[in-house]
Amino acid sequence: MAQGTVRRAETQGRENLQRELSRVIPDDVGEPKWQVAIRLFSPSQSIRNRAIRSWNKQPLWIRFFSVNDDRHAVDVEFTFREAVSVQSLGPVAYRAARMFVAAMNIGSAGLWWWQPAEQTKKFYQRITDLKAPPGMTLGVHLRPTFQWQREALDGAHLERVALCFATICRLEEPVYKAVIEPYLNGLALSAKSDLHLNLAPQADQQFAVCLLEAMRSFGDWDGTDEALPKAISGFFRPLLKQAEDEEKLLNHLRQLRREPPDLTGITLEQAAIMKVLCDAYFIKRFDRSMATAQGAEESPYAQ
Repeated sequence: MAQGTVRRAETQGRENLQRELSRVIPDDVGEPKWQVAIRLFSPSQSIRNRAIRSWNKQPLWIRFFSVNDDRHAVDVEFTFREAVSVQSLGPVAYRAARMFVAAMNIGSAGLWWWQPAEQTKKFYQRITDLKAPPGMTLGVHLRPTFQWQREALDGAHLERVALCFATICRLEEPVYKAVIEPYLNGLALSAKSDLHLNLAPQADQQFAVCLLEAMRSFGDWDGTDEALPKAISGFFRPLLKQAEDEEKLLNHLRQLRREPPDLTGITLEQAAIMKVLCDAYFIKRFDRSMATAQGAEESPYAQ
């Protein structure tokens, strides 16, 4: 790609980012008054200072700050204006933070949460073999854990985060509760699952609820068992490598739709896969929604 084309694409991306985030907070509600910062952690992605600097160059009400000695953590600062009273600051800031955490996860297709999971492989500080040579250490892992693919969170990810955040903020309340709340529940259960309490089955179920409710809310599925195979095939066939993967997904969703749901043998890897499927669906749907809102034939974020 020619250098001039790259610069134009970067400029367009910054303009889109500015436009999307400015839409979700009014410009005429007084002077900036409150700043609320949260810290997010990720086992999958590291954030680079270049991406942070690029985001923060823009006059936005959400800013990123790096965390010393921890590339897998980031501080996110929200600025609220005078119209937000001290009594409503907590609920308003918490709702904005939850929306942004959802957008951060969808836009990056990674896992970001308020606390990192601890003791996912071992419960002990050390194991000592009293008959071994001095200095020899021993490690025992009780069960395998899912390892997210490691990658850097770059400017393209953050522009998609902005798109997702702006779209989530526009969702009607019934849709938000039906779709985003289960997604956030799935994130919480995934992040809190450790050696002492395996919450992978419950996380997987919440992501499945999110996916099915999203497909129903956005008109890609009528909510019936009979129509589910066609709905899944119509959207996910290009993403699934083999026909048996599609059938496996269908069977898994049916397993989770039972009353009571069958959570037998579900792993954290399956929950992560279900999350990524939710992300893929949201990104495509949010892109279409934003393109329609902008009166454009195709958004710059189109896949």
